[in-house]
Amino acid sequence: ADQVVALPLELPVASTMTGRFVDPAGEPLGGWFARIELQDGEATYIGRGHTRTDEDGAWTARLTAPPEAGFLEFSLSSDPREHLATLDLAGLDLGGPSLNLGTVTLVPGKPPERLLVSGRVLDAAGEGLRRAYATVYGPVPEDRDEQRFTAWVRTGKGGKFELMSQEPDLPATLELHVSHDAYESHEPLEVALGTTGLDVVLTQGASIRTKLTVETDPLRLMEIVARLESDADQDHKRSLIEGGGTFNGLQPGLHEVSFEIRSSDWILESYSVDLAADERYESEPIDLTGRTRILRLVVLDLAGEPADRVGYHVRDADGTGTDYDRTDSDGQVFLLLPTDRGPMTLYVGKETFALPETGDSHEVRLGQ
Repeated sequence: ADQVVALPLELPVASTMTGRFVDPAGEPLGGWFARIELQDGEATYIGRGHTRTDEDGAWTARLTAPPEAGFLEFSLSSDPREHLATLDLAGLDLGGPSLNLGTVTLVPGKPPERLLVSGRVLDAAGEGLRRAYATVYGPVPEDRDEQRFTAWVRTGKGGKFELMSQEPDLPATLELHVSHDAYESHEPLEVALGTTGLDVVLTQGASIRTKLTVETDPLRLMEIVARLESDADQDHKRSLIEGGGTFNGLQPGLHEVSFEIRSSDWILESYSVDLAADERYESEPIDLTGRTRILRLVVLDLAGEPADRVGYHVRDADGTGTDYDRTDSDGQVFLLLPTDRGPMTLYVGKETFALPETGDSHEVRLGQ
């Protein structure tokens, strides 16, 4: 039988620390989970303890390896806020088995929220508009690597909105943008930090309705994407359901609408038209029958076994192709490919394979 030998071990000294946590107003921080860390004079981690405060904010924690001189860091969390504090241990007697730190005031680790701007978004009749967007921007930073301050919210009942922020350094002046899907976007407003009671009135916008009719092979799913661009800096994107869709909140004038008809990762047809506000556009039938084919692809490893979950993608001669994907557990995948792009190349890891331009099944073996 194995012989068990007990060896003497030098364990770190353990101390029991007690104290009481209060907030800056002197109210006890009761029912909080506390993490207490010990650091030496060079901020090197030494020990850690966990505890929970009672109703009066009092706590007891057993900490290992107390430093002769260093820092004690507190971190508490029991609600959306966090409180933090650091206590310098220099000059305290840490030689005994216990140490009472007395009452320690903890300040919120996250700054309180400040009001940026509040108000209402209304229509021309003075009715509040729900689900409008209110977005504020700070000044454009001189350093391009710095991020421009921004915050946004959607209006609620009565068109009311309130934008808050916990950022410590907020600009004195903000740029407010207000928009709604069915209304013209309001020109940017310059507002002072903390502005309240601001009413922004939006004008009912024009709309463009579009309808594309596409004929295709059975069970070949097509996605129709429409994009609208205008001189009024209004850019919209819509996925047309059953070929139909509406652009709302437009200003008068001409708008360029571009259409893409996609099948899987491939764009099969694309074109643009100029449409006036409040115009209805309906295309002539677009025949895409025979423009795609389905190829069953099987990928085998060097031993001839199915290559399970192997990554692949496909490219045509122009470099256009599918997103990165993986084979199934049988090493196969069903590729939907356009028929008018010429030779296709399959990429599996660092290996490449030419795909046949005809047929409905193909097999490739890795490592050859």
